Amino acid sequence: MKQSRFRWAFMLCLAALIANNYWLLAPELGIPSTHLVSALEVTGQPDAMLFRAISVVAGLLLVGSVWLARHDNRRQQYLRWIIAVLGVCISIDGIFAINCEDCQLSSLNAIGWVHGIESSIYVLAILLGTFLTMRWRVNRLIAKLQLGSVVVYLGLHAMVLLSLQSGGAVLQRITLSVETILLLLLWIDMAHMPDKKHTH
Repeated sequence: MKQSRFRWAFMLCLAALIANNYWLLAPELGIPSTHLVSALEVTGQPDAMLFRAISVVAGLLLVGSVWLARHDNRRQQYLRWIIAVLGVCISIDGIFAINCEDCQLSSLNAIGWVHGIESSIYVLAILLGTFLTMRWRVNRLIAKLQLGSVVVYLGLHAMVLLSLQSGGAVLQRITLSVETILLLLLWIDMAHMPDKKHTH
């Protein structure tokens, strides 16, 4: 990958990850930190359209970053597609926003089902990409960091689902922070992934 193209691609990735953490703007807009992040984009909430637009842009930036970082390496291609799927899911999340407190199978409408399927694909794509890079051992230090992050990520997801009504907002923010770390590490692994014939 040419150095200049990599720099631009990495800048797009960082911009996407920063935008995807739009919830950091909530306190500045007078929105209490007790609000679930998922509730910020729901129609009727203060500045919902702003947060939804930022989410859509974040997804497009992430897709743009892997397009710019294109490479012929087959393993990189796999990771590029996984990250692109993540970007699409982030954009869909902004379009089909739903409050996670309302995520009950018996009462989901069409938007709820789209959101639920997208969220499931998103989590599975993060885990698949992370496990692939750990298996290929691009960097042992990053692999160990990824393993620890995945364990924390899964634990936090379980805790969030069990505590949406009490303390879920804080756990959701911590989960999204760990998620950002996993996405960043996945993108870095994608950019530096050696071809199979060059690995040991």
